[in-house]
Amino acid sequence: MAECEEVRPISTYGLSKAAAERTLHQWAEQSGKTGIALRFGNVIGWGCAGLITYLVRHAFRYPDGSVPASMRGEGKVFRDYVPVSHVVKVLEKSPSVKVAPGKSHVFNVGTGRTMSNGEVAVVVKEWLATQGYQLNITYTPEPAFGESWYAGLRTESMEEAFEVDPPPVEAVHDAVRDGAESFLEGLKKGSA
Repeated sequence: MAECEEVRPISTYGLSKAAAERTLHQWAEQSGKTGIALRFGNVIGWGCAGLITYLVRHAFRYPDGSVPASMRGEGKVFRDYVPVSHVVKVLEKSPSVKVAPGKSHVFNVGTGRTMSNGEVAVVVKEWLATQGYQLNITYTPEPAFGESWYAGLRTESMEEAFEVDPPPVEAVHDAVRDGAESFLEGLKKGSA
């Protein structure tokens, strides 16, 4: 189980999340009740936004690949990309998780593995090619200011407490393709 003391945020966004977890911890301690915080990886799949939608929007705008999409960190920015179906499974189980009262419990919801933004781009690029779109990419050498090169999640305590197995790599790739497909459909309909 992740502990509040282990958190060392490097950005304002991370600091706000750490402050919320600390608040939950104090509330649970003072009230004698149980608090559960879920830290989600990068949620991907049907209807999800982020890197995948950026790449699809770019390919939709430049279908012949004449203008390359720009990505950070030479394609070596690592994240735990977790399918939305896995997140839903964890959320459905959360009311029945047995944890000690008077404490807050923090669980990482992810796959326990990372993929680089470059690996995700390859899956999106290959899928877009099946739809008649060419995606070319150029990489900047550094990540954005305040952005971590690596944001992996240790998920063992979540897997044990929630009695769930991490999704396999192919399920993650399927979720990348699902996210790309759903966003492309929205672009074609003018609703994205």
